[in-house]
Amino acid sequence: MTILSSIRTGLVNPYVWINLLILLLLVGCKKQKDSANAEVYDSSIFLLKDTLLVKEHIQDALHHIRKLGEETTDMDSAALALSYADTLSTRIKYARGSAEVLLARAELARELRQNDVSKRAVEEARQIGEKEQDFVVLGKCALHDALMLSAYSTPEELDKKIKINLNALEYFEKSGAKHQQADILKDLGDLYQIQYKYDVALATLQRSVRLYEEIGYPRTHSVYELLGAVSAMLNDYEGALQYGLKAVSVAESLQDTSFQMCSIYNRLAITYGRLNQWDKATDAFNKSLAVAMHYRDNGSVYILVRNLCNAFIRNNRPQEGIAMLNETASQLPPESDLSKIFLASGHLMLRTKLKDYTGARKAAFRILEFQQDDWQTKMAWPGAYLALARYFLETKEFAQADHFLSRALEIGKNVKETEYLRNIHQLGFKIDSAQGKYIAAIEHFRMYKTLGDSLLSESKNKTISRLQVEFETEKKNRDIELKEKNIDLLTKQGLLRDAELMQSNLIRNATLVGGGVLLLLIGLLYRNHKARLGYTKDVESKNVQLRELIDEREWLLKEIHHRVKNNLQIIMSLLNTQSAYVDNPNALEAIRNSQHRMFAMSLIHQKLYQAENISSVNMPSYIMDFIQYLQSSMGTVAEKVRFKHTIDNIELTVAQSVPIGLILNEAVTNCMKYAFPDQRSRGNVEVEMIQRAERVCLTIRDDGVGLPDTFDIRATTSLGMSLIKGLSKQLEADLSIVGDTGTTISLSFIKTQTVTEIHGIEQTVLN
Repeated sequence: MTILSSIRTGLVNPYVWINLLILLLLVGCKKQKDSANAEVYDSSIFLLKDTLLVKEHIQDALHHIRKLGEETTDMDSAALALSYADTLSTRIKYARGSAEVLLARAELARELRQNDVSKRAVEEARQIGEKEQDFVVLGKCALHDALMLSAYSTPEELDKKIKINLNALEYFEKSGAKHQQADILKDLGDLYQIQYKYDVALATLQRSVRLYEEIGYPRTHSVYELLGAVSAMLNDYEGALQYGLKAVSVAESLQDTSFQMCSIYNRLAITYGRLNQWDKATDAFNKSLAVAMHYRDNGSVYILVRNLCNAFIRNNRPQEGIAMLNETASQLPPESDLSKIFLASGHLMLRTKLKDYTGARKAAFRILEFQQDDWQTKMAWPGAYLALARYFLETKEFAQADHFLSRALEIGKNVKETEYLRNIHQLGFKIDSAQGKYIAAIEHFRMYKTLGDSLLSESKNKTISRLQVEFETEKKNRDIELKEKNIDLLTKQGLLRDAELMQSNLIRNATLVGGGVLLLLIGLLYRNHKARLGYTKDVESKNVQLRELIDEREWLLKEIHHRVKNNLQIIMSLLNTQSAYVDNPNALEAIRNSQHRMFAMSLIHQKLYQAENISSVNMPSYIMDFIQYLQSSMGTVAEKVRFKHTIDNIELTVAQSVPIGLILNEAVTNCMKYAFPDQRSRGNVEVEMIQRAERVCLTIRDDGVGLPDTFDIRATTSLGMSLIKGLSKQLEADLSIVGDTGTTISLSFIKTQTVTEIHGIEQTVLN
């Protein structure tokens, strides 16, 4: 059969026409549905953009709050970002956004140590969550309540913190927020192990890992670290080692250099010690100590110092341990009672090992100066009591040795750590044997052996149990895979039968319904034509309304900039009036400097008010107008200065324009005041702003007398230089000040994209 004859046959076949009619019917229905949903789509797209903008402002604020170091500029930037987010959330009636703003403000207040303000903000957020039945917000409120409690202050507060976290977990389970559930389960596992509830801690942390794996979250090293610590406390050292190595592997693959690496290496080292691999333990302890010293964390440093002392004794290198103690104490002296006890305990252990009993006695008495039932120092006493008992055994002061051994045994019964109890009974055997208490010594030796056998038995049982679970899991997975294959086969057979039945029914009924479908299609096409005419009119009306709303929004923003400019000028006028009543030259100078800074900010808002694009400032126009103002306001000082401008056509956001204006003010006024003393007739000042790729470079240089040889930017305390350094840090800029021949101030920063640039990118993607 030829191709032409095939086409003719197809055109004559009635089933071809029926299929074509059905296709046209579906297309017509889709167009009708699109026209009905178009209005909803147009309105929702603006709401989505606004909610994303709210979240962006909140994330920006949290970034400033959580930065290392507490800078005033960071706190001010966070407060400003939250103010924008709050205003926008209120305008679009975004309840969760308002609650998130309150929670971020609570975190800001807590950072500023304003606990009452923080609590009030959390309560307001909780009221929004209860009104909206927003379980995510309620869960976050509970977490803020938990953060107000210290986990290590009292057992009662520890219990309270666990209850609050469980309450938060319940909220997040209702909301289905798996990431938050995993985070809380990790924190709960840590709190349970502090309470010595190791079985509960292990199960809780394993739930956390499963949830993290479900959502594909990669940063799981902190959970594996805790799992390793808890497994070690349950005497499952093989599991502890596997979890510890997994934590190190994940952290190093993520190139994590945070303080958390200190804890990860420390716990891995402890596990190596439990397995009597003391060389590896020493290496891991040293890595942990290096991280702690880098972050200058006093408490962690001395915990690690104490652990390293034990490793040096086990490796029979006590002299190296003494050198390490002295070097650490000279570089970072102990601050808290806990750190001081750890340092003294290290000296006591090492000097006892070296039989330096004079030095050991001094260390022992330094330990006994501290309160022994203090909750804050409880971590230090288990090891300290053992070290004291061992020292008094060596010096044959058996009453003291018995006393401190009993204190260690009392702690051991609560901690329930098998390795610690073995060390106690081993030492008790030696103390009782030395005193001739052979029955008691035999009992200690029996307990020592029993615990050793128990430790070995538990380790073997856990290994067998783990292998059994892995085998059962693999078998179950194979069974499930086989069942899924059978189900797929049966499903395909059923689909084939259904397809054959459907085809026969279609052939039987197609001819009967063809005529009806054709009539229905004609009616729908006519109705769709009328609907499209109506929709075109609606779209034109909506476009007019949107243009009016955009014009109104731009007018409001211009009005805001105009009012800000007017307010700043009022302040300048007040300062000018105040200067008429001031005789002190320094005070007058301070007032003039403040006026210049006010004008730098006022000019930005004036430019925004006058410009077509109200989201960014044109820097060539702004810089030249501002320098002209400085020349006119500085009087005779400015007459002997010649200015040169090299400024690219750069647009900056308000957030970057304000710091640039203030830096420019400080640099240029300093040039005019100090660069050219009276004996020089004229001088040159060059202002240059150029853009290279994403970075903008601002340079202010003069050919004046330069800076003194003793000038040090880090040591200077002048207000102008402090402003330049602080504003450069706010811009995250690289600042350079050179004063060899003249003075050159340079800063380079990454340019933030303006709204116009972002819109251009979006258009490029959409097109």
